[in-house]
Amino acid sequence: MEKINLNPNVTPTNAIVAAKPIKVGGYKVKIVPILLTILLVCSLVYGSYLFMKNGATKPPVQEPIKEPETEPDVDDENVNVTPIDIPVPEPPKEREFVYDFIINHEHASYMGIQLGDILVDDERVSDSVVVHQEADRGGTKKEYVYDEDGDQTMAMYTQLQPKGLKFMTVTLKRFNRPSKFTLTFARPMFAPGWIIKENDVVIYEETSNRGRNAGPAPVMYDYMLPFEGEPKKTTSPT
Repeated sequence: MEKINLNPNVTPTNAIVAAKPIKVGGYKVKIVPILLTILLVCSLVYGSYLFMKNGATKPPVQEPIKEPETEPDVDDENVNVTPIDIPVPEPPKEREFVYDFIINHEHASYMGIQLGDILVDDERVSDSVVVHQEADRGGTKKEYVYDEDGDQTMAMYTQLQPKGLKFMTVTLKRFNRPSKFTLTFARPMFAPGWIIKENDVVIYEETSNRGRNAGPAPVMYDYMLPFEGEPKKTTSPT
């Protein structure tokens, strides 16, 4: 087959001559690879120059997108605000306690009772006591039951105190209900059995008197009241 030469200026002989190596100082050097290497180096240098000139651009940092706050669809004109009432505890109030001492069992002596002192929760309450029967023996007075001299003075009675007699009343105004009464008699034989009413309600009842003993002299008895709300307390002293 006959070869066609498309470039009339380049003959096969010229192409072979260009591709042949050239001797330089005793070495054979190929021209084409050297030219290609020089062009590549120039391209890299020029590209670096343009990059440094224009500066490197960093990709923009994308900030998080905040979603818009949605407001509730409320008509302000139709909103009813109900105030909250915070209960305030009431301060404690002073209360009145009225105690009636009623004879339930007559004392054992042939003479009347001899009573010298009354305490409420171990405190003397002279202004709160009213004795309904006047003392009639030895020039004593009913005030000796609750005066400040305690058992150094005694209210003494010749007359007897029958069952059902309201002998004395103690009226107290205080915040707390009392827990006990303490009575001092000349001897056990002068101590009756009591019914104690609190605001007209029986809360304490003795089923007997304190007996016929003559000693000790004087003698002190505690009358422990039931707790508030509890039923009547019934006790047998002897």
